[in-house]
Amino acid sequence: MKKIKTILILSLAAAMLFMAGCVSSTAQSIKVGEDEIPSLYSIIGEKKITGTETNTENDIKSTTVTYEPGSITEREAVDYMLELIASHGFSIQQDAIEQENGKYYQLTKDSETDGKYIVVSLYVEEEGSTVIKYMVGGVDIL
Repeated sequence: MKKIKTILILSLAAAMLFMAGCVSSTAQSIKVGEDEIPSLYSIIGEKKITGTETNTENDIKSTTVTYEPGSITEREAVDYMLELIASHGFSIQQDAIEQENGKYYQLTKDSETDGKYIVVSLYVEEEGSTVIKYMVGGVDIL
């Protein structure tokens, strides 16, 4: 009985650790630090998420969301960014950069936390995944 209880507790702990880094494909927002950023779902609609990663390094908190290859068009990515700019106070930090297999975009705005900023980076591969990285940190992330 003690062995079963130990296995159950370890399984529950592993599930909690797994869920801590997960983002639902229908989440209305992405929480990073004290800030909530509208999710792609809340603006464009549901897209299949294939991976998420949450990290804190050098006082920069980040959540990275990777979407299924081909599920997000460049037009949808641009529409998402335009809505963040028009309705949520973001501005263009980096004009579109053509890279070998896709385009890279970056937006920014002030954080809810004094002296910090929110940066949203999007990388849209022509034939692959779309990756959106949400970061909150001091001036070093700009």
